[in-house]
Amino acid sequence: MSRFEEAPEFDNRDKLHVCPKDDCGNDLVQVADWDELVEEHLWWVMCHCPDCGWQGEGIHYDDKVQDFNEVLELGDAMLKGKVKILEANDFRIYAENFAAALTMDLIVPEDF
Repeated sequence: MSRFEEAPEFDNRDKLHVCPKDDCGNDLVQVADWDELVEEHLWWVMCHCPDCGWQGEGIHYDDKVQDFNEVLELGDAMLKGKVKILEANDFRIYAENFAAALTMDLIVPEDF
């Protein structure tokens, strides 16, 4: 483990996506870095809380990291869905404005 100044300890938290600080509790903790260790079924994970700025690292068993990854993938899918909704709304507004400009003869062939 030459990448560490001190060997990180096992982290026994059940939910890696939840900030461990008592005054925060945000459930959007993000992975800053992670790496599978030589030992089977162990991962070194460095996390960051976007709300309070907490950063921490620890050694975790594969099943905890898999659970964390599933939460991250769910969050990613939700964000992608929201982006699609925003893009569709932006396009609708653009089309409505373009149609209104055409109706009011504000767009002429020279505009293209």
